[in-house]
Amino acid sequence: MRHGSVAEGKPRMDNGEFRRERVGTILLAEDDESMRGLVQLVLEAEGFTVLATTNGSEALEAYRKSGDSIHIVISDVGMPGLSGVDLFRELALLNPIVKMILISGHLDSLSLGQLRKAGLKHFIQKPFSPDQFLQAVDEVLAEP
Repeated sequence: MRHGSVAEGKPRMDNGEFRRERVGTILLAEDDESMRGLVQLVLEAEGFTVLATTNGSEALEAYRKSGDSIHIVISDVGMPGLSGVDLFRELALLNPIVKMILISGHLDSLSLGQLRKAGLKHFIQKPFSPDQFLQAVDEVLAEP
């Protein structure tokens, strides 16, 4: 699957500084309603389009339908059914160069090491600030 490039949008004023609005589509898989809403709010406030799902199975189906238009997948690790780890493995079969960030409140170094060997490059430990989160998203989107 191909992914379109992410272009920066029009400049906007933010706390007295000019910033570029971010543009792109992000698939979000998060079973916790409050966390999903917060992450979605942060991303949409920055200009991203967010396809929010409540579990890994929904996210996998959404990716199968819209993968060509999705720039990055963000998923919680611990979800019932298809976990974020399993979602990453399934997506990597569909698209070996899928851009993905896993988020978790707890993931041991052994599991993280195994995921890195499988190709996962990005992980964010909860709790995180909106700035830390957006920095990680920017880094992933900047990769070729």
